[in-house]
Amino acid sequence: MLQITLVTHSTTYTEATALANTLQSILGPSTNIVSINPYPKFTDSFRVDLETIVPLDNPSAIIHQTIDIADQIVSPWLTY
Repeated sequence: MLQITLVTHSTTYTEATALANTLQSILGPSTNIVSINPYPKFTDSFRVDLETIVPLDNPSAIIHQTIDIADQIVSPWLTY
């Protein structure tokens, strides 16, 4: 199991939920939204917790899948 935590900034609960749903659809059916809660350190911020299943029998597969998941999450926001 791989746990992913994201902290939003200047968002509403509805926007944080939309982000969580988008990430869930991008990462596939093995990804679950664990929680979406206010993040106390910042105003108008939310902590989004996700879990996804990764194969535990192959350590290199876990590393590669983690890199792939991170790439899927950040690629839309990368600028060159």
